[in-house]
Amino acid sequence: SLLCLIALLLPAASAHAEDGAAPENSLPVRVEVVGEASGTATRHFVGRLEAVSTVDLSFEVGGRLAKLPVREGQVVSKGDLVAALDPTDFELAVRQAEVQRSLALKELARYRKLLKRDNVSQQAFDRAQADFSLRDVALDQARRNLDYATIEAPFRALVTRRLIDNFSAVQPKQNIVRIQNVTEIRVAIHVPEQLIHLTDNVNAINAVAVFPFAENFELPLEYREHETEPDPVTQTYKVTFGAPIPENAPSPDKKTILPGMTCSVRIQLAENKPNAVSVPLSAVDTDSRGGTRVWVLDEETSTVAPHSVTLGPVRSERVVILQGLKKGETIVTAGTRLLHEGALVHAAERF
Repeated sequence: SLLCLIALLLPAASAHAEDGAAPENSLPVRVEVVGEASGTATRHFVGRLEAVSTVDLSFEVGGRLAKLPVREGQVVSKGDLVAALDPTDFELAVRQAEVQRSLALKELARYRKLLKRDNVSQQAFDRAQADFSLRDVALDQARRNLDYATIEAPFRALVTRRLIDNFSAVQPKQNIVRIQNVTEIRVAIHVPEQLIHLTDNVNAINAVAVFPFAENFELPLEYREHETEPDPVTQTYKVTFGAPIPENAPSPDKKTILPGMTCSVRIQLAENKPNAVSVPLSAVDTDSRGGTRVWVLDEETSTVAPHSVTLGPVRSERVVILQGLKKGETIVTAGTRLLHEGALVHAAERF
């Protein structure tokens, strides 16, 4: 009777083993059921304040410097006087050009009347007309040189250095004053290469600048730009944020926030997003066009298919998926290198 019992159990055991066996020619992979993204990842970076731009102002003409009213450290508004040359010679040049133009105009009128009476040749009239045109150009140039004798602030700027003393003789193109554009605050940080991809979705970045000298003041930052060439030593990428100067900010007028200073930048890589899910970094793959994707398993057929996804922030060893994946789907988290659409796979702990 014992032999009969064993004979009855063996076929059942054999059938059970076959049911749990991996399909023939299937690829081993590790899988995971997708869950919701929860919490936020916060990182801290050392930021350095920068000006929007730094410009050396110079005259287009030479002369004697007569006015240099700005001081180093002063903030000037757009259109404010920065420096001026002695205008005497330029004003005289304008008056001379006006007289010469007036005379040439009278000569042209006289030649026009004579030409109608055939008392002068067409060639003589043409010379008079050309002379008037040249005098007209000379007057425009004289007026332009008079305008060039004055330098006005091209934007709201911080005067960082006076490069020459007042009453000095200056040459054309000689730098007079160095200014920095402070129409907004710029903050630069350096991020590791593992995080630079987050600039593809800047809306997922929530950045705030904190200044050690300004208690109870936090400045929300907005992404501006990032460099695509890494630092040759640290292999980090420069990312620049900016923000308009708010009313309650310790502004450059108070000599508190200045380019070159440091601050702490606190970045929350994302807040909870509707339908956002979290997957291991190893689950993210790239297609031939450089797009990001994950492989979704169809448990009924044991085949996989690629799903294009939109990445959010990285949280430790996981990344938030903002679009392209749903909670409850089964994805491949390891073994994606050999996968293709419709590939037959089986779950394995080791492969």
